[in-house]
Amino acid sequence: MVKNLLSGAILFPFFTALLKFYFLEELLSTFETLALIVVGAFLGIIAGVFVRRSQRNLHNRIDLLTAKDTESNRIIDDFNEVVSSYKSEIENINEYLHNAIEENEKVKQILWESEERLSNAVTNAPIVLYILDDEHRFTFIQGNVLDSLGVKSGDIVGKLLSDVFPKSIGLQNGLEVVLKGGIFETEIKIRRTWLEARIIPQKNESGEIVGVVGVATDITDRKMAERQREKLIKELKQAISKIRILSGLVPICANCKKIRDDKGYWNQIEKYISEHSDAVFSHGICPDCAQKLYPELYNKKVTENAEVNDGNN
Repeated sequence: MVKNLLSGAILFPFFTALLKFYFLEELLSTFETLALIVVGAFLGIIAGVFVRRSQRNLHNRIDLLTAKDTESNRIIDDFNEVVSSYKSEIENINEYLHNAIEENEKVKQILWESEERLSNAVTNAPIVLYILDDEHRFTFIQGNVLDSLGVKSGDIVGKLLSDVFPKSIGLQNGLEVVLKGGIFETEIKIRRTWLEARIIPQKNESGEIVGVVGVATDITDRKMAERQREKLIKELKQAISKIRILSGLVPICANCKKIRDDKGYWNQIEKYISEHSDAVFSHGICPDCAQKLYPELYNKKVTENAEVNDGNN
């Protein structure tokens, strides 16, 4: 109340001047002057009350804003404290992720190099790798042998085995054996190429058979070599069958050189050999026998040969 009166006293001259401005001072009577003073004092008191309330409200708002600022600062401080507490953990996570990314890149590089080596091996080696589903449909095929078969990988994937190689009945039957859990191996000729195929089941994560995986090796050169060998063996057998060979102990006379056969008869040596082999004899006479049997003709022949040799010299 005292503060309101002081405020009214301070504001009293202001309101008195204001009333005098609207009411000419010379027209005011003593009573009216007194009333004017009372009214001015009352208005000053009311204005003081209003000012005090405004000041109080202003202070309350300032205190509220200050409290809110304090609360905001506290929240910010708590947040900063939480962030600081997780900062090291976040840094550790970032380092782990960085290392994981680098390790992943190394693994990808190793896998790429491995796939590249495998691709080069499959491309350059005389083999073909293939995968078929349980409906005998190609899902993958690659290999150098495809060139000799006259087909391309892109033309085969997605097609049935019977559509690509309609004459491979044995291979198609083998697929059914593999789809039941077995292993199938065979040699098959496709067009002009001989292949040695091996097929095993392809299983999913649950162990169920969902297709087959196979590898076929080009054995055309080996087949050709085997045919050449078989042909040579056949020819040798035919030649051997025509050869009659003398073997074992042959009884021969020490003087006349006749040979005794299995029946006990003595035969001329040329007759015996002709009967027991394919040899054919042509008869002649050696120099020793010619000198013994025909000495005149022999000596004449020797003289003629000596004269011919002297003439040549």
